[in-house]
Amino acid sequence: MIRTPDQDESTFVKLPDDGRIPVISLMRTGYQASDAGPTPFRVVITVLPADRNQLVINSGEVPSTPAAAVRP
Repeated sequence: MIRTPDQDESTFVKLPDDGRIPVISLMRTGYQASDAGPTPFRVVITVLPADRNQLVINSGEVPSTPAAAVRP
């Protein structure tokens, strides 16, 4: 969701007080496997200034095996 930041958010990320720069609010839910199916166990809300972030969103099933580490 894109919205106007509140006063605390504006101060924390050093945005102008007039609300001209919006923030992006992301809500992610973590799930764990259970007998009844996926069960939510964690919710994380992240607020980012819209003028300095570019998002890449991947969706789909989580792989059953972890990816190999990438070494520089």
